[in-house]
Amino acid sequence: ELKETLKTSLEPQRTTTHLYLELYSSKQKPEEDVMEYSTRIESLQTLILEQETSGKSAEVATALENSLKAQTIQVFIEDLGKLKDFIKARNPPTLEKAIQAAREEERVRRSLADSKRFYEGNGKSSTKKLSTPCFHCNKMGHWARDCRYKTNTTKPSTGASTSTAPKASESTITCRYCRKPGHTKEECRKLKYVNAKRAREPTNSSTQNSKNSSLSGADGGRPADSLKTAAISFAEIF
Repeated sequence: ELKETLKTSLEPQRTTTHLYLELYSSKQKPEEDVMEYSTRIESLQTLILEQETSGKSAEVATALENSLKAQTIQVFIEDLGKLKDFIKARNPPTLEKAIQAAREEERVRRSLADSKRFYEGNGKSSTKKLSTPCFHCNKMGHWARDCRYKTNTTKPSTGASTSTAPKASESTITCRYCRKPGHTKEECRKLKYVNAKRAREPTNSSTQNSKNSSLSGADGGRPADSLKTAAISFAEIF
């Protein structure tokens, strides 16, 4: 307490005019946050108010206080730096509301900036990792797990066993039907062609049998009409 008293008494007293000039020239410094800047403005407002209202009547003191607060809000917003337009658009009614809005917006913008730096850092890290070639195709720009030249044909077992079957590539797959590499029996085009051909054969066979029946007799020999004609011709000869 003694220290503060001595400091106050020894410091040169600033006049009201000097305090007003200091208030109007106040600007938020680049390294200052809203809290530090607002503390300076509020301190100047308090000092001016004490000197302006000293010895004045209550009515005059109230009028001077309202006028000073209106000027202080304007000074605070105009020299707020990057948040100036945002706070001015909100049109806060008091200095306290203006300071509160500025601090909240400052906190939001800092959080967004931190998130941006974090994701940019991760993006650079990912790009650096992708400079390593894929060990499947030896090409750049993708991970081995995303390589389109790698084809896994084995499926995970649905049984109780947890053992995993070895993976096979296209070059090691051999069809069990045509014995050619590069595909499985289920994918074999030759087998599909043969099956389709067999599926059409019963229809062709039934059509052929119908034609044969019309040409042959009941016992599979010559047609009955043909036999009758032959018998008549044989009788006429004799």
